[in-house]
Amino acid sequence: MTAAPVLERGPTPAEREQPPLAFEVERVRALLQAYRDGEPAPPFTGSDPETNDPHAVESSLQGLTLATTASAEGFEPAVDRLARLLGLTSFERQVVLLAAAVELDGEVAALAAALQGGEPRPTFGLALAALPGAHWDALAPASPLRRWR
Repeated sequence: MTAAPVLERGPTPAEREQPPLAFEVERVRALLQAYRDGEPAPPFTGSDPETNDPHAVESSLQGLTLATTASAEGFEPAVDRLARLLGLTSFERQVVLLAAAVELDGEVAALAAALQGGEPRPTFGLALAALPGAHWDALAPASPLRRWR
């Protein structure tokens, strides 16, 4: 009796989204920890293994490699697509990720709450204080975060 051939399948869309999102959540955590500790924000210029956050955990780095490989295949992570389609600045993109990170990762939620005196939801004040490139224009009526709410 011969075994049926096993068809190799590529990753599902959800499997492709998970590594870049995990990296972004880890990036938000690193930014909040740096703010808490009074340190400058760790360097970061995008989801590129050559410019990644040196404080990211090993699994995030592995996820980055997978995400970069997927990008070479025409895959664009949802957060990048969202930022591109809505015309978000780097700061506005990080605000969206901060809001998502507290929902996806209990440790990020606890860290945000500790930084805000127990307030569990991230405030714009926290974003202004902890995220690089912060600007008040993100709240302007014509800004993407207000226009697309």
